Parts: sequence; C-alpha cells; structure tokens
Amino acid sequence: MYKTVLVPLDGSSVAEQVLPHAVQFARGFRAAVVLFHVVPSAGVAASPLTPEEKARIAEVDQYLVQLKERLVKEGVKEASWAVTAGDPADEIIRYADRAGADLVVMSTHGRSEAYQWLFGSVASKVLQGLSIPVLILRPREAVRPASG
Repeated sequence: MYKTVLVPLDGSSVAEQVLPHAVQFARGFRAAVVLFHVVPSAGVAASPLTPEEKARIAEVDQYLVQLKERLVKEGVKEASWAVTAGDPADEIIRYADRAGADLVVMSTHGRSEAYQWLFGSVASKVLQGLSIPVLILRPREAVRPASG
C-alpha cells in the first residue's frame, strides 16, 4: 500500500517525535523513508551562497545523514534525505508529488488557534494541498496545558 513515506523535519526535537511512527509504517509496508528538510527563504538568492549559508547547509546535511543511519539501524529497508529552500508547506507538497510519496508523516507544533488563523500552519497547508494520506502528530511538547 505505501512505498514511499515522506517525513518533513525542521531540526527540532518536536518534529523528530514522528520518527518512530514513520519507522513503523516503513517496516510494516516495507516502504522507503525520505527525510525532508526545507530551509525557509523568501526566494532564491541572486548571489552565491555566503560561507555562513554553506555552513548551515552542511549542518543540515549532517543532521539528516545521522537520522538516516538511525532509521536503517531500526529496520527501515531504504532511507534517503533531501533538502530544499523555499516556503515549507509549498516545498513539502512539491517534493511529495515529485518523489511519488504515498504517505506524509509530520508533526504540528501546536501553536495557538489565533496564530494559526493569522498565519496558517504548515501542517494544515500540506493537508489541504495533497491528495495522499497525511498523518499529522501532535507531540507531547506541543500540547498546551489546559487552562483553568
């Protein structure tokens, strides 16, 4: 049923909490996992990358390589990674289509309803923009305590 599971990550421990779920899907369906990171940007830079930008990209690459190796050790038959720049929601939608993903497994950071109303959320934009299943998990750190 699922051959490719796309896992968008932003480098936070909150986002990484989806990994055990993605691993279970991948092992159960013998699917490949693609770890995906979007470097937010307002557009494509007109000049060559600065040394600082190159260093940041190298850090993201190393981060994803380590996660990929972890997933393979946990029994995922095939794992890879990709990095793009742009609007996170737009890039996740575009890459899911391009990679032929059958499932997206991602977290939401659980920001307030007012924040989401004003700015939208990456998770809800991805959910609306894709026709494939999207599993959105709300990790523990993202849950706000009940007021009272």
